[in-house]
Amino acid sequence: PSAKRKRLNSCKLDTFPTTAPENRAYFFNDQFRGNLCKCDKCIARYTEHNITFITKTEDSLQAYEERGNSEREREESSFNSVIQNLPHAAKCNVARAMGSLQEGIRDIVAQISEGKEVLTPDLIRNKFREMAAANNIDPKYFDNIGKK
Repeated sequence: PSAKRKRLNSCKLDTFPTTAPENRAYFFNDQFRGNLCKCDKCIARYTEHNITFITKTEDSLQAYEERGNSEREREESSFNSVIQNLPHAAKCNVARAMGSLQEGIRDIVAQISEGKEVLTPDLIRNKFREMAAANNIDPKYFDNIGKK
């Protein structure tokens, strides 16, 4: 067999102690996925435990954050271009609605942190309905919050 194939089938886990790990949370550095053993025996273990994703570098937190950041940047750019093309009065309405939304979310968080409310889809839906009514928006737009 080739040296590469031989390397793939030599298991990194054979060099580790066989004691069972403690039942606790673990935090790994960004490169841990690349350091995982990928021999046939370990790939079979990952498959058996339904964790084959663990070897995929594109499934890392950093990869998710990068995708999220680029998506957020695209959305912000799109939003900003739409806002720039609005008349002044409409820009004022958007700013007022965003302030109302921020205040509403702050109220929800305060109620939850004070133990007055439990976070549920109904709480969010009702709060958005209240905000809609206060801003002359049809509350039906918020009927599907929390529904699949």
